[in-house]
Amino acid sequence: MNIKSKIFLLVLSGSILSACSTVKVPDFVNLPEFREASGSSSAYPDPADAPPEATNLRSASAWDKAASELISKRDNFEVPPGTDPLTDEEIQQQINALKSKVKEYKLDDPVEF
Repeated sequence: MNIKSKIFLLVLSGSILSACSTVKVPDFVNLPEFREASGSSSAYPDPADAPPEATNLRSASAWDKAASELISKRDNFEVPPGTDPLTDEEIQQQINALKSKVKEYKLDDPVEF
């Protein structure tokens, strides 16, 4: 590392440190309402209420095996004979029909807020 790069790094780090010292704290931080709200916050959950760690998880090798099986099935898939594939327009019509059904269901769903 030559002298110019060392000087540049020194000037750069000095600039960064001086920029950090000029940050001003907003005035609302000193308001009593803000201090009350920030000091009495119980919004954080208690770690004791956390559910126990799951013990029935698949191992990495089991995930790999399942993924390989799915990829193999996907690669070997063939359209059954005698079925006409849908056109892009027919697929889009089916998508729109299903979206409207979902929308109707959501409008009928009594959600409490």
